[in-house]
Amino acid sequence: LIMYEMMISEFAIDIDEAGERLNYLSDLGINCLSVMPLSNVAPTVDWGYLPTGYFGVDERFGRTRDQLQQFVERAHQHGMAVIVDAVYRHTSDLFPYAQLYRRLGYEQNPFLGSFAKDDFGASTDFGRDFTRAFFQTVNQYWLERYHLDGFRYDCVPHYWDGPTGKGYAALVYETYQFA
Repeated sequence: LIMYEMMISEFAIDIDEAGERLNYLSDLGINCLSVMPLSNVAPTVDWGYLPTGYFGVDERFGRTRDQLQQFVERAHQHGMAVIVDAVYRHTSDLFPYAQLYRRLGYEQNPFLGSFAKDDFGASTDFGRDFTRAFFQTVNQYWLERYHLDGFRYDCVPHYWDGPTGKGYAALVYETYQFA
């Protein structure tokens, strides 16, 4: 496995140009692209590590979903797997579940809460069935819609609770059990 970590917006002017440059990476022997976070992000520069949504492609990766799908297909044609950086341990404070429950004054949020060490943003709670089901759905969506080959999970120690726990291990097992 020869992996190239790619922030598309820094690799090329846009996603179409990045697709055109895949020959170069292929010539270097690259057979796997690790693409930095793709989903909607906060309006500040955070490179995708404070997500505001999980089903939308940020405009940094094309104006349409088809552009990202074409990029993945082109990478596959060059013999490259495509994995994406999945940021599931925390969200932006602008994430809808964080905003909605905060505005309503509800203290019991079915998605957020303390599961492990809090670093920044709003912490997700993998101890809750709703959170685990949500991210399982997110994984299935990205695998099926864009034909991704896998995920690189950000900040795993913060939702690792053992090989048979409800956090990271369960998410990975459930994702690939049905893929």
